[in-house]
Amino acid sequence: MERIALVVLVLVALNSMFQLSQWNKNIGWVLAVVLAVIAYSTYPWIIEQNKSQLTLWFDDPEKMQHAAVLLLIETFVFVLADLSLLKKFLGQPINKAMAYVRYFPGVAIIVAVLYAQMQCFYTFSTVDFDALGRYFAIGVACTFVVCPMVIRWLIPERILRLEMRYLLNFGLLLGSIIISVLCKGLTYPKMTTSFEWFPFFIATAIILGTVLLGWVGSVIIKQIKFKWKY
Repeated sequence: MERIALVVLVLVALNSMFQLSQWNKNIGWVLAVVLAVIAYSTYPWIIEQNKSQLTLWFDDPEKMQHAAVLLLIETFVFVLADLSLLKKFLGQPINKAMAYVRYFPGVAIIVAVLYAQMQCFYTFSTVDFDALGRYFAIGVACTFVVCPMVIRWLIPERILRLEMRYLLNFGLLLGSIIISVLCKGLTYPKMTTSFEWFPFFIATAIILGTVLLGWVGSVIIKQIKFKWKY
């Protein structure tokens, strides 16, 4: 479950960077600073957590189910916002509410940043935590400023970046569905080798009867057309 969640969080981070590449630079920089402030302000809580507790979170079906549902709803909001952005590119009018919804960064990106921060503190546990918290916050700010700029440079066409975001949203939808299915713990019925002949005979009779009626109908129609011809 943790590996699947890790892939989903990576997709969340990439999706946010492509989203920032569509925004005005100043608005994107504000979000980068906000994420950096959140990362630095939560590091005292992060250092109190341990890997076993993190594993328990991922192994809790109820929590993961709720997270998958929230991610699914958030991704649908992203898709609606992208559709409104596409309509704007095509010169069509869009709803004012949807024009502001496209600036919704989502909540999952905060989870992705906190998870990355937790892994960073686990890896560099010998470094002073306060200094590590500052370094990580600066790294978050730089990442969410530089990466969208690199994306704009690599993919200058906004419509292509929008198409890439559609693919990322599809990956998030698929990931949330997979997490939901795994959390439900679906059990498959035991397979048996017995074969029920009665439904088979019924289906065969219906097929043959339909074919026979079709043949009879075609013959009658041909006879009627022949009589009207002469």
